[in-house]
Amino acid sequence: MPTTRQMSDRHEADIAALLGGRVTVGSGNQHNDPMDGKHEYKEARYTFAWDGKCSLGKSISVSQEMWTKAKEQARAFLPLLALRLWRDERLTSTNLDLIALDANTFAEVLEDANRVPELEAELSALRAQIADMGLRKCKVCGNEES
Repeated sequence: MPTTRQMSDRHEADIAALLGGRVTVGSGNQHNDPMDGKHEYKEARYTFAWDGKCSLGKSISVSQEMWTKAKEQARAFLPLLALRLWRDERLTSTNLDLIALDANTFAEVLEDANRVPELEAELSALRAQIADMGLRKCKVCGNEES
């Protein structure tokens, strides 16, 4: 039977890899670096700090207190809860992996994600205009067209 520490260490590493972030020292028990993981601070639209909860059981409880603590400890980052139910004691597979975040934050992420096809279409149209003009180099960005 794995220890709670083994389960959480594996979960934290998996979430950091999935989200492109890092695991914090001591699973966030350091006052200067709270939360289990986070993105590197950078100029990006969405940078998250997360706390992970996992279990071999059939459920994980999420409380208002847990969310309030995550919001406080996230500081300049957006708070996120990573929730995992392990399938087996070998920690080789999961029954459920969920991300919980504020509904308004999710709405912003969804809005941005849904704009990608529109922006790709605009870029394609601009490339077509450049090709129609017989130009090999974009006058706006300076990139060579192939």
